[in-house]
Amino acid sequence: MTQPKSVFEVATSSGYNLNDDQVQELGHLHTASETVAGRVTEVYLRTLVHRVKQNTSVYGTALSALSVVESTMYDAVKRGALTSDIVVNPLVDSAEERSRKALEHNRRCNWARSIKSELKAALKAGIELETIDINTLTKSDLRTMRKVACEAAVVPSTAGAHASLALALFKRAFDQLDTAVIGGEDTSEVMSFLSTKAGCLK
Repeated sequence: MTQPKSVFEVATSSGYNLNDDQVQELGHLHTASETVAGRVTEVYLRTLVHRVKQNTSVYGTALSALSVVESTMYDAVKRGALTSDIVVNPLVDSAEERSRKALEHNRRCNWARSIKSELKAALKAGIELETIDINTLTKSDLRTMRKVACEAAVVPSTAGAHASLALALFKRAFDQLDTAVIGGEDTSEVMSFLSTKAGCLK
């Protein structure tokens, strides 16, 4: 008799096209077994990226798609992380006990929220999901890509600031030069001013 495929096998063979029940299973596995937690994290991230890619055209931007599809996936994770020991019984549990159970449930889902935050930060940094191979993607990869994108963005920003400074300095210099010529004064101070300030543009 053929054994059913594990959620990891299904994820790999389907290109990380998991349904909500399978995402719920990921939430359960992450809670139940520390030995597979790392694998669960990878599969969840890749599934999330897959869903965002599939829905970007529907919601206009990758960030908008992320907000919608992650909400559904996170609900599935919460269902998977919920075990009998933290199910709230409003007729029996005290306020303190209800709070304790809620906090534990929240703690068990921290990893999924962390993945969303990492992906959101990468998208805000300008990462294009179409350039990402989800078959090998990890959280570490996202951090690296975001860092590279942020560092690259500094160059045009700095260049723009230098250009603005240059225009301001030369406008001031020529204003002073006009005044000096009209007054028949020596313009050497103006040239000295330009020479000194030129270092700001390097």
